[in-house]
Amino acid sequence: MKKLITTFVLGSLFAISTAFAQQGVINVGGGLVYGSEIENLGLGVNGQYFFTDNIAGQAEINFFFPKEQGAIKSSLWDISLNANYVFDTDIAVKPYLLGGLNIASAKVKAESIYGDFTSTDTKVGLNIGGGADFDIGKAVTPNAQLRYVIGDYDQLVLLLGVKLNIGRL
Repeated sequence: MKKLITTFVLGSLFAISTAFAQQGVINVGGGLVYGSEIENLGLGVNGQYFFTDNIAGQAEINFFFPKEQGAIKSSLWDISLNANYVFDTDIAVKPYLLGGLNIASAKVKAESIYGDFTSTDTKVGLNIGGGADFDIGKAVTPNAQLRYVIGDYDQLVLLLGVKLNIGRL
């Protein structure tokens, strides 16, 4: 099933990119993220490439700040590859829907008088969600995004950040 989903997402992105690669608008950005299940803040960076005026591919990586609970330390990072559909509006708010693939990796380390224990696990999931870019007429665009990760590491992820409008490729 995972191979089927991966093939579908990558095939769809390839088909879109070959048909509309001449559009070429690029944004890069970052911001603060919050994960509902890990209950922690983190930092995220992302890049976005517009295949058409309405369809963009987005890559995102988030590092959640490590947590310590006594002798137990935990950390989580995730990578997302999403397709975004941006709605045409005549106002400064540009809402969008997203869907894509998520890869998350969690690490837990416990220290005790009997020795140390470390476990790392990586899981694949699906993203669904949406967001909005706030066009303020500058090279920097504030944005907010909310996505839900469906998989073994289910959680709601909120991103508040900015995008730098790089231009056309």
